[in-house]
Amino acid sequence: MYWYNSRWYDPSLGRFNQPDIIIPEQYHTLDWDRYSYVRSNPVRYTDSSGHCINGIFTLACAAVVGGGILLGTAIYNNFIREPSEPTDVNASDFGELLLAGYEHADHANITGEGLQSLQDDPSLQAAQERIVARITSEPGYGEQAYDLEDISDSFTANGPSGDWYQAASEGNPAFWMVHSATLSATDINVSADGTISLKWVIADIFDYKPEMDRGFSSYNIFAVLIYPYYYIVADAEDVPTDAEWDEKIPPE
Repeated sequence: MYWYNSRWYDPSLGRFNQPDIIIPEQYHTLDWDRYSYVRSNPVRYTDSSGHCINGIFTLACAAVVGGGILLGTAIYNNFIREPSEPTDVNASDFGELLLAGYEHADHANITGEGLQSLQDDPSLQAAQERIVARITSEPGYGEQAYDLEDISDSFTANGPSGDWYQAASEGNPAFWMVHSATLSATDINVSADGTISLKWVIADIFDYKPEMDRGFSSYNIFAVLIYPYYYIVADAEDVPTDAEWDEKIPPE
């Protein structure tokens, strides 16, 4: 008996001992014999996959097999699979975020290496500097203690040139944690000597929905390619993500 990656072949019979799981297109009438080996012509053809004659039918076979796998996966995920109970998850890397969407999680809290990646991202640091500048521009800064209402700004965790593909190719984890997100400074307290105490809060939605108003080289193109696999095949959902940490900033 010989194993051909999908079923067993019996050389004494010159036949597979199982029918092919693929119902063939009508390339040839002999293709309908789902037990035969290469149309009973092993001198001319081979079948290394157990599904199709090698050569001119290889691509067609691959398309049929791949399409069948995607269809079967979509049917399982959308109609058979029971997602885990929605819960909060720790999304510290891209894989965990994908799993959170696949399991229909209610929320993802970014901590650990993911949080460090966000804190090191240049676009986030620029947003922090803008917020701190607004705080230090208050008339009483450095002269008296005061509290402030929350202050927010936006940032985009892309590569240095602002392109999503640069961030992705350079392995910037912050790109996967958030994309275009809101950074807020909350619980702002300024002491008389100018020391600032506050809590940084980031809020975003992890999704793959195309944004058609963005440029050709933007995140939109990546989302267009991934969208059908994430939402249709995997039956995944958007995941609200956030991160927060306290910081004390000494006076300038």
